[in-house]
Amino acid sequence: MGAAFAVRGPAVEVRERVVEFVEGVAGPLPLRRQRENALLYVRGLVEQGGRKSLQPTLLRLEETPARYESVQQFLADSPWQPQLLVRACAICPGFVDTPMAAWTGMASQEMIQPEVCAGVVGMLLSLSPRARVPQVVIERLGS
Repeated sequence: MGAAFAVRGPAVEVRERVVEFVEGVAGPLPLRRQRENALLYVRGLVEQGGRKSLQPTLLRLEETPARYESVQQFLADSPWQPQLLVRACAICPGFVDTPMAAWTGMASQEMIQPEVCAGVVGMLLSLSPRARVPQVVIERLGS
């Protein structure tokens, strides 16, 4: 398995919410290619992968050099209002049951499960574009 961990059910829900969010923001764009590029770019940012700059992201998503040029032009033109898009949330979980937290020696059931983090991301994606949550702290009971 290539991913660090697998989130079974909620990952599909989160992916669907990402698509809905991007469709809501990019839906008014006049060209189909613009809408496709918007979704591709957001997928590159939120899906697992190392570097988030454009070229490595599109290589990871197995896109062509022509698509790189298309997305680069799309981003440079920025056909939307940035104040409606730029929202960030710091998600601060405690120890999450992933290989990254194996060094703690904690039992799996004592840690926060990845599904909990995926659910929080899904909730954030379902918010109105006019709402903002600057930070979410997820603590495990007993810590």
